[in-house]
Amino acid sequence: TWNLRYPSFQPVSTGTEKFLPVAKKTSGRRRGMSGMMAMPGNYSVSLSMVTRDGVKDLAEDVPFKAEALNLATLPAESRGELVAFQEKVSELAGTMNAAEKFTTGLQKKIVLIRQTLHNTAGTSRDLMNKASEIEQKLENIIFIFEGTEARASSEEIPPSAMPLNSRLMSIVYASMSSSSGTTQTQLDNYEILKEEFPPVLDDLKSIQQMVTELNDELDAIGAPWTPGRVPSLQ
Repeated sequence: TWNLRYPSFQPVSTGTEKFLPVAKKTSGRRRGMSGMMAMPGNYSVSLSMVTRDGVKDLAEDVPFKAEALNLATLPAESRGELVAFQEKVSELAGTMNAAEKFTTGLQKKIVLIRQTLHNTAGTSRDLMNKASEIEQKLENIIFIFEGTEARASSEEIPPSAMPLNSRLMSIVYASMSSSSGTTQTQLDNYEILKEEFPPVLDDLKSIQQMVTELNDELDAIGAPWTPGRVPSLQ
């Protein structure tokens, strides 16, 4: 079945370490979230069966038509423009989600690197400082994405810059279950994200290069293996 929505912008995850063809497609607090509502129009569906012997076609393309129910209280003046904007938002959201997951992945690596340096005889203070600097830079990026964590309610958080994810979700959640037109607030938030997110992405690329160089130095001092380093035999 198809829920008449485009694919989710969330990174794909099976929730396990195994390949599961029938697993839900997203993970985290928004697990199972679908994409934006599809544009009304003509579509087609086909059916195939995948076995160890290969792929067997069971049904040729069957056309069908998706139509809007026209139940919206405030319908969009142009459904095409609405979907075009939602596609742009989905692309930005996918990149932002990937960047944050990449950041948390680097955080896990740098923790192991710091611990490895701590346990490796002859480690210089300079290497320890480099690892600490990278860890702090990663924490700063996560803060830009998430902002201050509320202990009980977001109303407790003092005035501060809006986190990137909060700005993004204000666009996404307003569109997920609505066929109304794009608001000026959504357009403004999108333009702000297009301005504020690229520098974060540039910083992340720079940090990745720092991690690569740090890994080379770990190899040079014969430190035990850490994720991201290819083992070698002298």
